[in-house]
Amino acid sequence: GQPGVEDAWWVDLDWVALGRNCVRHLADLGHTTIAFVNRSEQFFRSGYESAHRGLEGFNQGIEELGLTGRAYFCGDDTAAGEACLAQILRDDPATTAVATLSEASVGGLYRGLTRAGRVVPRDFSVVGLTAGPALTDTVIPSLTAAEEPVDEISRIAVELLMERLKSPGTPPRNVLLRPLITIRSS
Repeated sequence: GQPGVEDAWWVDLDWVALGRNCVRHLADLGHTTIAFVNRSEQFFRSGYESAHRGLEGFNQGIEELGLTGRAYFCGDDTAAGEACLAQILRDDPATTAVATLSEASVGGLYRGLTRAGRVVPRDFSVVGLTAGPALTDTVIPSLTAAEEPVDEISRIAVELLMERLKSPGTPPRNVLLRPLITIRSS
């Protein structure tokens, strides 16, 4: 048979936990109608792991807390983010928060909110499941998101590789990281 994920050595973020934590954070702020902005449908259909796991965590969080949630696919650019935000508000104008996995569309989400007369964070919140400093520091207000632990992922990947080289017969190991959400202004 074809080797599966359980037969491989890997390190990744716990996207399910990140999705749930984003919903919990937004619920703690008082939001009850939340949208999830995923990566593109093409990425999703290709089996892109974080897109599937992030959505799973979002749905779990919505269900656990009894909130209203809708998920959207979004292309990775500003125009797609702006169009997605317009669609979210058309579908349910009561939506007051977005959790997003689509970093590249955040500028467009912000632009769409401005165009709709919504002010972040006064009457709308935006949370990224993860985001690097290049994004969190360039949008205003700065984006609340989990940090991408690139150094930690790299370090663990090297450790796993060394372990595998040293003991080739060792059963595969997997490491899931749970980065904390860094609260900023959005």
